[in-house]
Amino acid sequence: MKIYIPAWHYRARAIVQRTWGWSPIEEMILLAFDLEAGTIADIAERLRIPHQVIRSTVARLMQFGLVELRISPNPVLSTSPTGHEFIRTGRALPERTSEREMGISLVLEKVGHSVLRRKDVTIVPTHGLDHEGRAVAFPVGEQPETDETMAHRVSQFVSQSLRPGEWLRGVRTTGSVMEKKFLEVDLDGYKRGEIPEGASDSLIAAMKETIRTTILPRASKSGPSTPSSIETTFAHDKLVVGSAEHLRLFERIVGAAVSDVFVLSTFVLSQSDDRGKVHRERIYLALEDAYRRGVRCHLFFGTSLEKAKHAQAMEELHQRLSAVGQSRGFLMVHRDSIGSHAKFLAADDGQGGTVVVIGSCNWLSSPFSAVEVSAELREPMAVATALDLLRGIAVSLPSASRSVEILQFLASETRRARPALSTRSDQGPSPTARLTVLHAQDHEAKGSAQRKRELCLHYKQDGCYSRPRPIKSGRGRGASTEGRQDILFTPIRPDKAQVCSGVQI
Repeated sequence: MKIYIPAWHYRARAIVQRTWGWSPIEEMILLAFDLEAGTIADIAERLRIPHQVIRSTVARLMQFGLVELRISPNPVLSTSPTGHEFIRTGRALPERTSEREMGISLVLEKVGHSVLRRKDVTIVPTHGLDHEGRAVAFPVGEQPETDETMAHRVSQFVSQSLRPGEWLRGVRTTGSVMEKKFLEVDLDGYKRGEIPEGASDSLIAAMKETIRTTILPRASKSGPSTPSSIETTFAHDKLVVGSAEHLRLFERIVGAAVSDVFVLSTFVLSQSDDRGKVHRERIYLALEDAYRRGVRCHLFFGTSLEKAKHAQAMEELHQRLSAVGQSRGFLMVHRDSIGSHAKFLAADDGQGGTVVVIGSCNWLSSPFSAVEVSAELREPMAVATALDLLRGIAVSLPSASRSVEILQFLASETRRARPALSTRSDQGPSPTARLTVLHAQDHEAKGSAQRKRELCLHYKQDGCYSRPRPIKSGRGRGASTEGRQDILFTPIRPDKAQVCSGVQI
């Protein structure tokens, strides 16, 4: 007997990267050359390491420009200016990498929520076939699966096929295919123990119950997501307060970028609008300079009010930046509303890392005359969480598929942050904090007054404009939480946390 249970068939191309990192021995050899220049024989004797290990390491260090040969007064090997900079600035050493694509074809069934290989199971269309009343209905009211909802499942699925030294960089969502199907289940095969690899305990139990009672199982919706919470660090100087400080921060971050800059502003002002134009011109000039350098600029606006006016203003900005004359594909100005009142600035830092700024500043419309407050995130896990949040907002815009894909890659690379070779002497310890992302359904649980100090950066999706403020109870003005998401920074050790210095929270 065969039954048919609801499922989604997902196909895409995964980008897998292999890296060749540095061993402690290789790092020790580099530090030895930085401490005192010398020959291979000198370093071998000093560190008591075989000559062949020193030779192969020197060859590799020279390939990356970290070690150089000095001729005068005597030929010696020494750390190059580039290597010296990596050591003194606390940056991770560059790595040799290679990438490959692998096809993904998986099936997500909705009874036990198993993720199965397509080649291991049989799927049939949902229409055009007579299943003779042996088909389980899809969950009522459930939204279709998307690249975003499949991301975690894909990560687990691909991890089973990775070779040593490989990691999943991301999925090319621009060419992905999601199809609604029925999974054909042979109950006689289950009796004989023919269970496909990846079948969950819930699916197996449901099939056994169906065999025993002949009653079809029920499909269920995917479980609700729980508020993500991570431990991070947040120094007091990363709480940015003031309009002038925000302008300087924007220029510094965009000026350092070499690959991508993301700007999400609730509103966009026309180029002819004189309100704060002198200050806003600095924003435009920074974007022009980045675009001229070959940096991809991803620009979004979020308001649901007067969409046509803001779309026209975004088109004017697109025309201004296009006049720089860079090649196509480097300017991604989205003229449709993203439906969110979030304010984001995200960019690579030009040194292998990424920085994200979240707060109250409307980068493309602010006159920069009010008191703006934002949090600058640089700790890798906090940055990756913020990038995922921005990706989750941008994914609702069909035209933003390329931007969403790049955000996914950035988040994956950020989570894989490599340890620095050394710690900068001018960097003191940062206060430890816990970063939590709250979605609308989680607000009531957090709505009651709390005795902890918490920095809350929040926004409403398709709601009213609001600035960072403390968590309050769900009563009184502004109590609605519909469509809102918060980012909370809660000091784990309040006696050491200074993120709230000078700000009432």
